[in-house]
Amino acid sequence: MKTSSSKSKAHEFFKTKPSTEFAVYLTDGFGYFPSESHKQSTFWVISRGGLPSHKFPFGETARITERKNAFET
Repeated sequence: MKTSSSKSKAHEFFKTKPSTEFAVYLTDGFGYFPSESHKQSTFWVISRGGLPSHKFPFGETARITERKNAFET
């Protein structure tokens, strides 16, 4: 897990939007996390092969799994 002292654009956006109730990030988890959590609830949606859930510094996680296309027979 990497944290960054410089704020991400998403982190700055959510800090300036007090009416926002939660943040959803679609990510593989490889990169930099904000050094602090924001006030809103955070939900990380992790792609296949992404960082293990326990490595996320705050919030809830869900993992995308392989799914058969709804149009396939």
